[in-house]
Amino acid sequence: MIKAVKPTMKKHVWNLARLVSLISAIFLLSSCSDGKKIVDLNLKYLPTDRVPAQVTDEQSQQQIAEAAVVVGKSLQELSAVQMTVHPPKKLRKPFDTRIPGMGKMASISWTGPVEPLLKKIAQATNYHLRIIGKKPMLPVLVSLNIRNKPIADILRNVLYQVVMKADVAVYASSRTIELRYHSN
Repeated sequence: MIKAVKPTMKKHVWNLARLVSLISAIFLLSSCSDGKKIVDLNLKYLPTDRVPAQVTDEQSQQQIAEAAVVVGKSLQELSAVQMTVHPPKKLRKPFDTRIPGMGKMASISWTGPVEPLLKKIAQATNYHLRIIGKKPMLPVLVSLNIRNKPIADILRNVLYQVVMKADVAVYASSRTIELRYHSN
């Protein structure tokens, strides 16, 4: 005959079962871990009594400059190809270096919107810039890296790059450089 288990014994068995299941769960969860986790707080504080010097790497700057030159040449080639594939209705003659201000020698390194570039060229040649047409939502970009060339050659290069979206004209009598956006 089976004797009845005392209530305190049931309580101990129940506590023991819970303890075993808790230890098993902890063991299983800890075995899933990939190892000891270390939190590395590598904080660097700036001193308030001095400013950190800017570190420049000349080799990386040289590589960036070379890459910019290569990209500029590629953009010029692409623009020339686009002009031959989709020529404007009437190709204008190259800008004449005999026009006042257009024979002036200049060097320019520029990658960006055409308008600020033409404003700088207009200021350098004592011309003013006139913009005609609706400015496109995306700016018309040019990339130049030219050394010691006449302003006329620089403007010719700009024209080749913007030919699909705009036209550039020079009016010596009114000392105006005109940027004409094409209607889309």
